[in-house]
Amino acid sequence: MASEVVPTRETLPAGETWDLSHLFLDEEAWARQGEAVLAEANEVAALAGHLAEGARRVADALEGEDRLTPLAERYLCYASFRHDQDTQDSTGVALEQKSRQVAARASEAVAFIRPELVQLPEGTLERWLGEEPRLGPYRHTLEEIIRRRRHWLSPEVEAALSAFGPALDGAAQAAAQLANADFDFGDVRDEAGKARPLSHGRYGLYLSGQDRVLRQNAYRAMLAMYASHRHTFAATLAQVAEVDGTTARLRHYPSALAMRLDERNLPEQVYPALLEAIHQSLPTLHRYLAWRRRQLGVDRLHFFDLAVPVVDDDARFSWPEATGLVQEAVSPLGPDYQRRLAAYLQQRAIDYLENRGKRSGAYSSDVYDVHPYILMTYTGERQSVFTLIHELGHAMHSLLAASHQSVRNAQYPIFLAEVASTANEHLLLGHMLERAQSRQERLLLLDSLARDYLGTVYRQAFFAEFEQGFHAAHESGEPLTAESISAIYRRTIDAFYGEAVAVDAETEMEWARIPHFYFSFYVFQYATGFLAAAALMEKVRQEGAAQAARYTEFLSLGGSMDPLPALRLAGVDMADPASLASGLAGFARLVKELEELT
Repeated sequence: MASEVVPTRETLPAGETWDLSHLFLDEEAWARQGEAVLAEANEVAALAGHLAEGARRVADALEGEDRLTPLAERYLCYASFRHDQDTQDSTGVALEQKSRQVAARASEAVAFIRPELVQLPEGTLERWLGEEPRLGPYRHTLEEIIRRRRHWLSPEVEAALSAFGPALDGAAQAAAQLANADFDFGDVRDEAGKARPLSHGRYGLYLSGQDRVLRQNAYRAMLAMYASHRHTFAATLAQVAEVDGTTARLRHYPSALAMRLDERNLPEQVYPALLEAIHQSLPTLHRYLAWRRRQLGVDRLHFFDLAVPVVDDDARFSWPEATGLVQEAVSPLGPDYQRRLAAYLQQRAIDYLENRGKRSGAYSSDVYDVHPYILMTYTGERQSVFTLIHELGHAMHSLLAASHQSVRNAQYPIFLAEVASTANEHLLLGHMLERAQSRQERLLLLDSLARDYLGTVYRQAFFAEFEQGFHAAHESGEPLTAESISAIYRRTIDAFYGEAVAVDAETEMEWARIPHFYFSFYVFQYATGFLAAAALMEKVRQEGAAQAARYTEFLSLGGSMDPLPALRLAGVDMADPASLASGLAGFARLVKELEELT
């Protein structure tokens, strides 16, 4: 019998969980909001078929959409948070399902806007923009519609696609529910033979611990559970490829990748350029892995050896210590940023304690007219402090954007989403290096940065190449089965890691536990975001307050500009291959320093 028990939700101290009353006082208030969403949706939908009547009608529709969006967002987020805090709670499951139905109606209600605007005679929107002042706040939206005109479908088809939205997203929901609510991983043994409970929250804790027996057992048990349901996960992932491939064809794109990049107004070469730069730097990765194998004193390095610090990091940080550290670490960004962060930390907006059934992973989810909410499982380890400051980077990005932009323009594009979070991690690492008391602590921190490169640049680029591979296989007519998907995963492993890491039988099933594959072509942006953040924080270090002001101005832009011009304003050009090469050269310097330290 295990000596540790994962607590249930109701046993947690209420003051240490997030406070959802900022959204709604109770479920009755939430239900009334649902009625308000539907009423507003009906008002907006009544404008369907009338946008060609003139610029004022267009302004009416866009303003209605802006009223509807925050209503639906708050309604949907409350239900989602209730579900995620305990996926085994049937009430939360019911609320989440109901909210998706209402959200689908809201999405369906505004689905006519873009198709009707696309069908206007060429030049009409441009002329109306110059004539109607009420359209001024919507310039960026309208220019995007003009740019993507040929990819919008008829109003009837767009409405149908919106109505089917929840069903088309069902694969992600099914996979998440299976993994988070139904899986029981039981116990695994450590090197002393002690039974330790395995959960999503504890998996990362075990894999970053010094007990290699526990790491191996946790790794094998976790992936064995996914392997036992491999056909279900293959079916859900194949459904993602099917939905994306079909949607791309309907919207006249050559591939799902081309569609997803164009949605973000990114040139298609951004994706292969990253992968090419990564492949050119793989010798440096293999040097680091060889160094890691020597430091750990093992004959062969396995994937369950990649997250553990090469120096035993027994540092533990209480929650107050962690929140104090992150506030100190962001000081280079200026007093206003620090004040905003301190105020946010007092709002009970973070759910950080572990409980049974809690959704795995971590996220920051913005509610425009309230504040962002963060879900994570704080373990007290140093890495957990980095997770905290990462999610706070997202939250601060959302807060700054919301304070300067409309609800529409505050929503920053995915390509920029990981810049602010990763920049905060760089600041925390720099702060900890300044406080380092010994060579060993410095070694630990530098290896932590190297593991960040490994996990956020190389591993995410690896995922990106695998993702491109299984989408391409589907688009060429190959069936996606558990066996074929695992084969693609194995080929990608061999291409990236070669002989540097031993591949266990379970490793080929790792794809099944990566939820990001259900959000197509997302993961490559972790790598580009990390490299951009590294460059921007180096500029802050060198140039001080002036560059910090440029950076916070960039955060305040939200989604009011396209991603590449916004990053150029901040001080980095991610369309330039030299920027990628420069960031990866930083990893080479880091590996050299690690070798010299040991």
